[in-house]
Amino acid sequence: MDSSSSSVSSSAPAAQSSSSPSLSSSSSSFLPSLPSSSHVTTVKLHRGNFLLWKSQLVPKLKSQRLYKYLDSSYVIPPSHIMDSSTNSLIPNPAYEDWECIDQTLLTWINASLTDSLKAECAGKPSSRAV
Repeated sequence: MDSSSSSVSSSAPAAQSSSSPSLSSSSSSFLPSLPSSSHVTTVKLHRGNFLLWKSQLVPKLKSQRLYKYLDSSYVIPPSHIMDSSTNSLIPNPAYEDWECIDQTLLTWINASLTDSLKAECAGKPSSRAV
């Protein structure tokens, strides 16, 4: 995904029927229908099983087209865009969609950590930060 602005919409995001998430550049924002965090991995990450944990998490994220959101090359949309009709900054629907997906990813990752690792990751603002 690139950081191109999407059209301004006043409608609330709706769930998309497909299981593949995408950020829409149409006038309506669509968010993915995502499985619950309990189905992401069968093991919790601790200090001795990173490769096993990663071997379960990465394919799941790739199958849902979500892995790119963890990649530093993915450009996060700007939080605000210029409304050409009012010449003022307004919230960017593409950013709001990204934030929703990111917070879902953060929830999934946190759900797959042992309590000791959750404590180390507490307060991280995004999935990429974990």
